[in-house]
Amino acid sequence: MNELIFPEESFGNQFDFTIASKRLKKYITEAIKIFDYNNITTCYIFFTGDFINSNRRFSEKLAQSTSLVRASLLTTYLLEQCIVELATKYKVFFSGTVGNESRIDIDMESSDILLSENWDYLIYNNLAIIFENKYDNVKYIKPTSLLQNVISLPNGFNALLTHGHIFKSNNTIEKSIALLMQRYLYKGIPIHGVFFGHYHMAKIADNYAQVSSLCGGNSYSSNDLMYVSRASQNIYIINEDLSFNGIKIDLQNVEDIEGYAIVEELERYNIPNKLGNVKVTIENIV
Repeated sequence: MNELIFPEESFGNQFDFTIASKRLKKYITEAIKIFDYNNITTCYIFFTGDFINSNRRFSEKLAQSTSLVRASLLTTYLLEQCIVELATKYKVFFSGTVGNESRIDIDMESSDILLSENWDYLIYNNLAIIFENKYDNVKYIKPTSLLQNVISLPNGFNALLTHGHIFKSNNTIEKSIALLMQRYLYKGIPIHGVFFGHYHMAKIADNYAQVSSLCGGNSYSSNDLMYVSRASQNIYIINEDLSFNGIKIDLQNVEDIEGYAIVEELERYNIPNKLGNVKVTIENIV
């Protein structure tokens, strides 16, 4: 959220808060169809971080839609509408971890007190306050850790949520995940599925799943990383034998979708205001 993406710099992809609201609506609508087909009664929402785009770099400041505080409030409002829609049909639990781009401080640490300096943490707790004692069928699960959060389902399935930046580039993701699962097994906690984001590319494997982004490809992922990615989100059906079926829901095209409501005062873009306050002087140099 809070990033303006222009089609000429990202293989035709475009993103702002209006498109975000449409993609979220499409995601929930398509998920409900699959849930109902599978007779789902309980839904767990796994938040894996990076809801707010960083503004630490100059290029990110130029692509910023509005202030970070406004963006976090509007993101909370959009996610609240998603949860309310799901809560009309299912019992809903939500929990998450924090992402590296959403950090407020310069450094990304590993202790919870420092990790809480993060816009994701603020959004999760805003949602927890909103839904506390408001809906009997909506519950916030306090994270076991903001870096690696274990969610235990009633049937014994243990889901490990992490953002994904901990998987170092000098290792394959498969090897990193295997080592991570072994560490938890040593503690007596078998992990049945690892769920993360970070890479802006969807990938569903046997014991882990990597979710893409709501925004899709931007100038950095498209031109620097050379990714050809699409906006998408995953859903998972957890089976009684502790396996899971993963499905990628493509969210790239939403022209005909009516999105969730947006508060216009929070959506107001800053870029025109910034440019309007810039005084430009051109001098002839002889």
